[in-house]
Amino acid sequence: MASRIIFLFSLLIMLGLATGLRGFSALLGFLAFLLLLIIVCQQYRRFLLLFLAILLFLCAWMYGVVQERQNETQLNPLDQSVEGTLISDPELDGDQFSATVKTTDGEKVLIRGRVQAEAEKDKLEMTQIGMVCSFVGQLEIPSEPTNPYQFNYRQFLDNNRIHWIFRTDLTQWQCSDQPTTLFMKVKRWRSEQLQDIYDLASDETAGLIAAFVYGDRSELDGELLSAYQSLGVIHLLAVSGLHVGLVVAAVFYLFIRLGVTRERAYELLLLFLPFYAIVAGAAPSVVRAVGMTMTVLLALRFQKRLAPIIVLSLVAVIYIIIEPYAIFHLGFQLSFLTTCALLLSSSTLLQAINRPLLSLVKVTFLAQLISMPVILYHFFELPILSVPLNLLFVPVVSFVLLPLSFFVASSLLIHPGVAELPLFILEIIVPIVHQLLLVLNEQSFAAVVIGKPSLNSVFLMMISLIIGWAWLERKEPFKAWGAFSVVLFLIAWQIYSPYWSNEAIVTMIDVGQGDSFLIELPRRKAVYMIDTGGWVTYGEMEPWQERRNTRDIGEQVLTPILKGKGIRGIDKLILTHGHEDHFGGAEGLVRSIKVDEVVYGYKHAEYTEREMEVLSALKKAGASIRFVKSGDQWVIGSSSFRVLSPFGDEEELNDQSVVVYAVIEGVRFLFTGDLEEVGEKRLLEGYGDLKADVLKVGHHGSATSTTDPFLEAVHPVVALISAGRNNLYGHPNQDVLAALEQHETFVLRTDLHGAVKLTIRDGGIYARVMTTD
Repeated sequence: MASRIIFLFSLLIMLGLATGLRGFSALLGFLAFLLLLIIVCQQYRRFLLLFLAILLFLCAWMYGVVQERQNETQLNPLDQSVEGTLISDPELDGDQFSATVKTTDGEKVLIRGRVQAEAEKDKLEMTQIGMVCSFVGQLEIPSEPTNPYQFNYRQFLDNNRIHWIFRTDLTQWQCSDQPTTLFMKVKRWRSEQLQDIYDLASDETAGLIAAFVYGDRSELDGELLSAYQSLGVIHLLAVSGLHVGLVVAAVFYLFIRLGVTRERAYELLLLFLPFYAIVAGAAPSVVRAVGMTMTVLLALRFQKRLAPIIVLSLVAVIYIIIEPYAIFHLGFQLSFLTTCALLLSSSTLLQAINRPLLSLVKVTFLAQLISMPVILYHFFELPILSVPLNLLFVPVVSFVLLPLSFFVASSLLIHPGVAELPLFILEIIVPIVHQLLLVLNEQSFAAVVIGKPSLNSVFLMMISLIIGWAWLERKEPFKAWGAFSVVLFLIAWQIYSPYWSNEAIVTMIDVGQGDSFLIELPRRKAVYMIDTGGWVTYGEMEPWQERRNTRDIGEQVLTPILKGKGIRGIDKLILTHGHEDHFGGAEGLVRSIKVDEVVYGYKHAEYTEREMEVLSALKKAGASIRFVKSGDQWVIGSSSFRVLSPFGDEEELNDQSVVVYAVIEGVRFLFTGDLEEVGEKRLLEGYGDLKADVLKVGHHGSATSTTDPFLEAVHPVVALISAGRNNLYGHPNQDVLAALEQHETFVLRTDLHGAVKLTIRDGGIYARVMTTD
């Protein structure tokens, strides 16, 4: 029981630290665990433990507050030069590069820029970690999320104590190789070994070897990493206890064969492991595994016995004291959470030690069960295939891929020729494994979208799972399932609560210089999306400029929003016309979200090659294609949708835009795509009443749209303008903004406000914006 009390104390310290760093978001968890501790204290009549628990929590909270106040920049926003030591190798992706530098004042800065000519790549490749460099450029504040459920990049950098992005180019920096620390020499050696692997093997195999041995995933394909993540097997790529155990066992065996005593072998391993942690990337899972191994080795060296859960608790507390913001790292949360769950359940798991398959099933199931709330909070879906895939891939990784990867990496230290046979085997197996993962990831049954639960729900799920599993271990199944039913209720509530809401929601999504609108009818009777945005490129790129992982609006922006809302499918995807900034994200979207019907404009003119390419991809993904023109309409519940344009004979692509007049719960919307003056004039001639409460301003607020006669006819209360920040076109046009102001129209813009959410309730419109810049 003492070990479990120490474990609870470590949890209280973590929660106290999180509370101090990020406010009172962890308070519910603290109170819940405190309740558990009170029960323990009452049972053993050790009320002093309660006082100690409160004291530890308050000390951790104060430490978090102090760390948060110290996590501030010392740089002046007007500084145009930075000097410091490179603490990461420059990373090159096409014509873009990035690196991290620690200034002479000890502050970390992220350096970013663009390679202007292919010849400049040579200069970048000669730049190594540990060099002292000076840069000339401009400081830039990292961007905040402009859409709901978007990855918070600014907070991510803040958790890594980085407050600025410094924009520069290769002509504006100078580096010199000066004597460096032992730490930097080890990291440079690591970089050299990684480069040897990349030179020796194919990109796919080299990326996997680098991930297994050195904890580097930078060369793995983005789509492949997404498959690992969505299928619940991403942990296989993390250097963890399995990797450390393999290395320690091999080195220990080598020492013994060389005649080294066990005591000296323990001591040498204690000296070796910190360097291995650096070589393996020093991720939380590595630090946890190395820390626990070192603690066990110390105990063995001095013939002391320590309960594994005490070892884990000590390592976790020491780690977050040294690096407090690691507590927000997903790797830290999953690594320590699953490990402590397995250790606390070791008595139950050991009962199946003589039945390897049953033991693997129990370990896999428990690891997936306890990590489920965290996975839901970060990724909004449950990987249904996670348990069977882990049962399949854990043995393959443990007994085939991992040993062969280590053999290849260690062989390079002797002679590349020694690595030929294991590398040959890997080149056969790795593509098969990855192709299987990619195929499975495309299946609709691979994961179930749940939506993002609140932090309170996550804590309640976690507590219920812990209590339920504890009762299950005590052979009290009825109580256990009572606790598990709380988890099932919270998941069911997350799934079905939107179907009980009487509100309609229209969201103008920030897709940069493009359009995308999400419409959710009351009780989720239907979900529509108008346009998907798209990444617009200017001019053709040379081969050396092409990037490995290009940005896809559909996958990186739209999909997280839909999954975060718990939306598993779109009833109608209305693509207004064939410009990339309106339908370019559709292909990426349907890779993750099911689309029932695509609505596209009918026209007599020939469809462009790009239009046919996108529509064919959508049809292949299972969507039906419906071509519409003026006069088409549909009704669902109390909401109606009428197509006003195109008429079919338009010549310009912008004027071929599908224009939709929607009445949603009594509120009138007019969505105009990129309709320009000619199209607006035709609408005025063809329809007498165009009055709308909300106008989606045509063509991003361009001067070629939103004419005075059109505004007079529509007379909107609210105008929505979707335009990119600092776009090259000068959208929205100042004359258009002045005209809207003259008509006393309230204007909401993505370039200023980010995503805009309009909630329609009882005939009223309630607006909420993501940013207030």
